[in-house]
Amino acid sequence: MTRIGIVGTNDVAHIHIVGLLTSNNYEIAGCYSPVNRQSMIFARQYRLISYSSADALFKYADAIDITDDMPEMMGLAELSLKALKHVFIAQPGRLSMKQMQLLKKLAEESGVVLQIGTGYKYCPVYHLLADTMQTAMVVDIRHQLVNNGDICAQLNMNLSYDFDFVTSIINANITKLDVRTWKKTENSPDLLHCRLECDNGCSINMMAYVVVESDPKLEMTFTSPDAVIRADIFQSIIEKQYRTCNTTDNIFLDIYSIKSVHQHYLKDFYRAICNERGAIRNIDKQFQNVAAANYIVEKFYDL
Repeated sequence: MTRIGIVGTNDVAHIHIVGLLTSNNYEIAGCYSPVNRQSMIFARQYRLISYSSADALFKYADAIDITDDMPEMMGLAELSLKALKHVFIAQPGRLSMKQMQLLKKLAEESGVVLQIGTGYKYCPVYHLLADTMQTAMVVDIRHQLVNNGDICAQLNMNLSYDFDFVTSIINANITKLDVRTWKKTENSPDLLHCRLECDNGCSINMMAYVVVESDPKLEMTFTSPDAVIRADIFQSIIEKQYRTCNTTDNIFLDIYSIKSVHQHYLKDFYRAICNERGAIRNIDKQFQNVAAANYIVEKFYDL
């Protein structure tokens, strides 16, 4: 059983604590927040020990779960890795690619696991497609983003989420990128188009665009030799149109649940700590997809 310390007290921390308390894989060592009062309130709610410093928590933990997207996140992750602790960063959106590369290097030097949350995997649509998808020749992604802050950072992380989702389903790695764009306003991307080639021969067409005062949407179409599968990720709806006959299946799944997604990531984190090959491979692919997203965004803003 892995002793894990929770860093942060936001909504994600509350989601994680429920899964950790019912897990047979983890024992909760306690919690810490840079704002000590918040840590004490959180600890009281779940009957945990609240530590006044990260170093104090490190003495009793094998792994650190950083849940908050806080300004101190990079420093805390660096300290954790140098203290030889496994680290899970649930919301890595604040980190630059350079910072992620530094943390990955520290993890490799320390011989510990570093994992980041990548958003949309392990939702109901993902599970069904991962179980049934044999191969895909072309994947089309349309991602509607909402203009509610730093679009560059939002675009960067959502691209990495989308790539991790698709490449995991089709069991492929991205090998070639071609970035295109239409119309930018005040350095914000109105519409981004990129084409990606994978090592298994599959092509991915990615379209990301910004809307004002609307909900985010994520739709994917997988074209395979025998069917065209259209998936609405957030609405948990799949339409499968067979190419060999005039038949269409409509599948309505359980609603997308961020709680379920995070719990699966924590299971993967434990499997990686136990040195399970599949979990380690998943983490390596995560960083490959983050690197691809970072490259696209940097190239896009240079266009």
